[in-house]
Amino acid sequence: LTGYRPVSFRIFSFVIKKKNGRWRIGIEPAPVPGIAGQCLMAPPRKVNGQFPYRLCNAGGVLLGFIVSAAALILLYTLSPSYIPRLLLFYIGWLGLFFSLVNAVPTSGKRLSNDGTNGRAAKRSIAARNALWNQLEYMALLAEGTRTRDMPEELFFLPEERDLDSALTVYEGMMYIDRLEDTGDYAGARDAANHLLKARVL
Repeated sequence: LTGYRPVSFRIFSFVIKKKNGRWRIGIEPAPVPGIAGQCLMAPPRKVNGQFPYRLCNAGGVLLGFIVSAAALILLYTLSPSYIPRLLLFYIGWLGLFFSLVNAVPTSGKRLSNDGTNGRAAKRSIAARNALWNQLEYMALLAEGTRTRDMPEELFFLPEERDLDSALTVYEGMMYIDRLEDTGDYAGARDAANHLLKARVL
């Protein structure tokens, strides 16, 4: 609907992803320990510096509500047998709970969810740019591109005043990764000290 394209879909270690223009199925360890699932999307090209970001953060929440509502409707209208009823109960009520947990913004200091990221992107141009850069960065990583071979404009060190969300902090981490992968270890140390000074690490 908004120009995003699928890159990979993960359930625990089972992954379907696009690499070199072809879809592949395999088993890979999760990039972040404890991740249960992930749908990775590459962002559309920017138009006059803008891109659709609201539905990007709201999409998972909306789909969670839709699936939960459908499960609850089936549960209370069809009166299925015990096993399907139990399955619909958990899909409906647990899905509704986790969708709410994902939708309501947190403080962003210890835990960030889609609601937190959406709020940050709405309030800050730096966070919005960081969101687009991260989506593009993760898509390129999934396709096998090394950080040093990615476009330089994806990477910037946020100003200290902008380091108030997980989006901009992760942008700083991406910048450090880029410097390390290009061999600029002194620059990476300076960038890490910048983040430490802002007390975000």
